[in-house]
Order: sequence, then structure tokens, then C-alpha cells
Amino acid sequence: ETSIQQPLAAAAAAAAVAPGAVPPPQPQPVIVSNSNTPEFKAQVLVGNTLLQNLIRALNSASSHNNNTNGGPPNPKRPKIENDNNKGKGDAYQILDPSFAKSGGVASSELSTGAILSRMTLGGLVNGMAGVENGVVDTITCIPLKCVGNENMDERTKKNDTVKYMEEAIGTAAGLKLKDVVRMARGVHRS
Repeated sequence: ETSIQQPLAAAAAAAAVAPGAVPPPQPQPVIVSNSNTPEFKAQVLVGNTLLQNLIRALNSASSHNNNTNGGPPNPKRPKIENDNNKGKGDAYQILDPSFAKSGGVASSELSTGAILSRMTLGGLVNGMAGVENGVVDTITCIPLKCVGNENMDERTKKNDTVKYMEEAIGTAAGLKLKDVVRMARGVHRS
């Protein structure tokens, strides 16, 4: 036997299953969705809409200057800007309170990628929804229509939250708020 045949024979012997033993699981083929179906095309359009909304929201929240001198980025602490000349700031309410101030225009000197990596679930939902001023609280992910009412009892708040989660969001390809939250959860986990 040659030196190449010896390792092959050892591998074949190791792969052999003893009588009565359970064979190792074989890899299953991946089933790829047919890209010609209308359902697949509709899902792609919805995904593209949500992604465009998120990119628009990230760009609005970032005042990061992309014109660098070719050197490494300046590792300074994120700073809150209140300069109206730079745009609307966080128009979609994607930044958490550690970045944003409640009054005035808030934006961050972080790049869009740095903001994306630090976003809360509520910020992702607001970004993917594409609604100015957001649809949920960035920290609790509770619909904004339910957040301001301190006079409501807990049962009424829960009922209203369930009701508002069923509302369709036009800028998010007509998805219900609960579906946008579900998709944002998947992005947040990844």
C-alpha cells in the first residue's frame, strides 16, 4: 500500500458501521425556494422595503463625516449634536437614550455600521418601519400610542398594545406592526 492509500483505508474503516449500530446522520439537501413564484417575489419586495427604510433611518441618525484624510478613525466618545444645519438628526427614533437627547435634534458621530451594532430592538423596529418619529419606544418596544397614557390601568394598556400591534404600517410594505417586530427580532439576534 502506498502512503496515500493508508489514510484512505483508515478513513473507510472508521466510517464503517458495526452491525446493529446506528449509522451517523447523513446531511440533508437544502431546499431552495423557487424564485419564480409570486410569493417569493413579494417577500423579496417586502425585504427590500424594510432594508431601505433601515438604511434611511441609519443615515438620518448618523452625522458621521465620511470625508476622512485616509488615516484611522478618531476613537473618541460618541457625541450628541444639536446643530440644525446638519439635518433632521434621528428622525426615525432609532437611537437609544444614551445617544439621543429627548429635546432637540439628536444625532451621533458614529458611522451607520457602528449605530447598527448598538441598536435596541425598538430602534430596529422604528428603522425598519420607516415612520418619522417612530412607532415604538426604543427601549421597551411598546407602541408609542400606549406609552404616554399614565392614567390607564394595566389591562387597558395590554389591550391597546395588542390592538396597535395589529395595525398595518404603510411605509413597511403594509406589514402589521407585530410582523415588523418579529423581523426586527431576527435581525437583532443575528
